[in-house]
Amino acid sequence: MKHRKLRNIDFDKVADALMSQTHHGQVHLDICEGLTKADPFILNQTPVFWQYTIGGHMYCAMMYAIKLFDNHGDAYTVPIFLEMARLRADKFRKGSSKEVLELVADADVQIGKLGDTIRELRRRRNHILAHISEQLVLRNEKERLLTTEQVRTVLLEAGKIVNSLTIKWAGFINAGYPSTDDYIRVISMVNDYLCRQADQHDEEFARYGEHFKLPPYARPRDCPKKQKDPAV
Repeated sequence: MKHRKLRNIDFDKVADALMSQTHHGQVHLDICEGLTKADPFILNQTPVFWQYTIGGHMYCAMMYAIKLFDNHGDAYTVPIFLEMARLRADKFRKGSSKEVLELVADADVQIGKLGDTIRELRRRRNHILAHISEQLVLRNEKERLLTTEQVRTVLLEAGKIVNSLTIKWAGFINAGYPSTDDYIRVISMVNDYLCRQADQHDEEFARYGEHFKLPPYARPRDCPKKQKDPAV
């Protein structure tokens, strides 16, 4: 981008946009990781739904992460934000020009450390997520390992970089993203339903005098223990 344009663009709005992307990405990643830790018995009840839900959240998290380091010429990215900081280093209200330039230099080092992950995210975006590439059609490119922790590191480091400069620019830190564990309530509701279903199965067999209970692996692992009737 032209330096003149970068000098005039609203610094606060770019910071807000970048932090919004990091927040959205982390929400998707939190849900993805949380669901993978759910009871396999529950996930296996509707495997296609859970597989696509977990995969969809991971894909979204990766897309948000790579957007922060997009190499499209018109994109406002973390590297562009650093260039904007360099161009107005003497205009920061809460830090000297020297402090700002040191933060920018440190950020460049951190981005360099993320290089391998960013390149893999870009490859996946271009070859798999955003385009029907030749590699996707022919399946002639091996998938490389990319963990949720790597994606989270990219999102977190981007947020740290933006906030470090926002503090020097305006004196405040961008607020964190809201709680993302409300999916636990959904899992809990499904768990309760499947536990009741298993109990009804046991009661049905007992009604006919056949003392048979479902084995532990045929019910959720967190079923509440039934209280004995004190009258019996």
